[in-house]
Amino acid sequence: MIKKLHRKSICLVLPLFLFLLSLPVAYIMPRLRAKCAYRNLAEQFYQREMTGNTLNLHYSIADPSRFGIKESAPILPTYKPGAELLAASSVSEDLSTLQSIPFEYLDLEERHTCNLLRRNLERAKELASFPYYEDPLAPSLGVHSRLPILLAEYSFRSLKDVEDYLSLLEQSGPYLASMLIYEKEKIAAGLSPSSASLLQAAKECDSIITITELENGTHFLQTGFQERLHELPSNEPLDPKYIESLTARNNMLLAKVFYPAYQKLSQALRYLATGVPETTHGLAAFPDGKKYYKALLCSKTGSDRSPEEALELFQNTFLQELDTLRRLTSQHPGLTKASDPDGPSGHGFTVTDSQTPTMQTTSGTPDAMLRDLQKQIATEFPNLPVNIHTVVKSVSPALQKILSPAFYLTSPIDMIDTNVIYVNPASTSRGLDLYTTLAHEGFPGHLYQNAYSSIHLLSLNDSRLRQLLQCGGYLEGWAVYAGQCSYDYASSILQQRGLNEDALRVQLEKHQNLLRLCLYSLLDVMIHYENISRDALEDYLLHLGITDTHGVDSIYEYICNEPCNYPMYCLGYLEIMELRETARDLWLDHYTPLSFHRFLLEWGPSDFQGLRDMMTIYNHGY
Repeated sequence: MIKKLHRKSICLVLPLFLFLLSLPVAYIMPRLRAKCAYRNLAEQFYQREMTGNTLNLHYSIADPSRFGIKESAPILPTYKPGAELLAASSVSEDLSTLQSIPFEYLDLEERHTCNLLRRNLERAKELASFPYYEDPLAPSLGVHSRLPILLAEYSFRSLKDVEDYLSLLEQSGPYLASMLIYEKEKIAAGLSPSSASLLQAAKECDSIITITELENGTHFLQTGFQERLHELPSNEPLDPKYIESLTARNNMLLAKVFYPAYQKLSQALRYLATGVPETTHGLAAFPDGKKYYKALLCSKTGSDRSPEEALELFQNTFLQELDTLRRLTSQHPGLTKASDPDGPSGHGFTVTDSQTPTMQTTSGTPDAMLRDLQKQIATEFPNLPVNIHTVVKSVSPALQKILSPAFYLTSPIDMIDTNVIYVNPASTSRGLDLYTTLAHEGFPGHLYQNAYSSIHLLSLNDSRLRQLLQCGGYLEGWAVYAGQCSYDYASSILQQRGLNEDALRVQLEKHQNLLRLCLYSLLDVMIHYENISRDALEDYLLHLGITDTHGVDSIYEYICNEPCNYPMYCLGYLEIMELRETARDLWLDHYTPLSFHRFLLEWGPSDFQGLRDMMTIYNHGY
């Protein structure tokens, strides 16, 4: 009887067992196929992007072999006619491959990465339909200005790095010449910049390197090269004759390739300036310029707001900040009033009449300020698990007139312990200005965000693709957010010292800083989307009560040459502030500044749609 029951049990259980056995296969296989397809796409995309530009590779990864990237000849990619069509075709292929992957079978991090990549490719595809609207030789932020800095800070971690650097220096001639080819095609297509823009870029080329500096051996690409050679890590000291030969090669390439390339570029830009319109105007003056600006705004900021929505946001925030400033000054009439001498980039017209404090918030040295900032953020920002060494350098005199007040050079994802911040003494004063600048570039700004993100991404399986999906609005919005926090830190320090009047002035400057940023951003939309003229711009400023407009020409020229630059900072910051309010509403008692900052750091860099999606998932706190 027992045997019979046992056999019956087997007969009943066996079909169920076989069913259960088959269920995991049906459940797992689609996931395995989806993950395999995702990994293949990520690997191909990553390898292509990393090996296509040696400068990008060098600044992204210290040890390429760790990420499966084989040694290859150094490449400084040059522009070739028809490159836009090839790029558009490549984007379409990547998008098609990505869309074939069923996202629902991927884990949360992978889905987030895929959605970021999809939106990134869609934006790139849209921009590719507007060839020649970009201006790689724009004054101040053009490739001719960035290339010398990237070469000057090209780390020598091995002798191969030295050889690669010299090879890139040798390729600088063809590289700049190819940019000129693009500029000529751009002009032929009827999308030329103004003669003033071309002449300004030409002047910048003249100042970047001179024959006098080369003959005296004082150019920063000469002195910096020798310094890096002597700091080159080596088990054995290098032969002095070998160092001498490398130095001679560097000097020869600077004299025979780099200097002539900049001279030719300058001369060609001056010649081109004779055949283009003198009047500077925004993108809206070009055919389809408004459509391009709309696509560019989305791509650079990572926000899906339309230009109309962005303009309304900038205007409303401007008015709010203006009301706050008026209220604070009316409540404290004893404050000394003086004109703020410069806007964020030194363009020079006054927005309000609050005084910029000149006091020292710390001992005044950059190192002391960075230490204080790290102390200030300790309770509200996640700790970094590694010690960070930061060097603050001054921008070379040859570049001070054309570079921004400060900038941070991103350290490789696998070497985040050593970092460099450049400060431009021509446009950054000491005291509060330097303190907030170091917060923007250092802690808790770009340097801190890059270090935290690098450490976090290395802990994930899909870190490779996420490295490439940077978002300007997120990165610069975070840095503006960091800078605004630093005003509160400085104000608190002054209050603790009993300097309440100075503390209030710091708060005034905090609001004025955002006021300026909003003003320049709304002007960006008006110039490039609404096609406002220079004279109409001055009338608009007068309507706002801004009578000191001696810098209107400068800011108009700058915005015309750098569309969406200010909105990238301002809209990125305002999106982060809106996310903060959303987190408070969703997370309720679970919300803390620390949890919000950790969320932003671990799910960024990201566009803001991606951050909103993730915040909805973590609707009970992070």
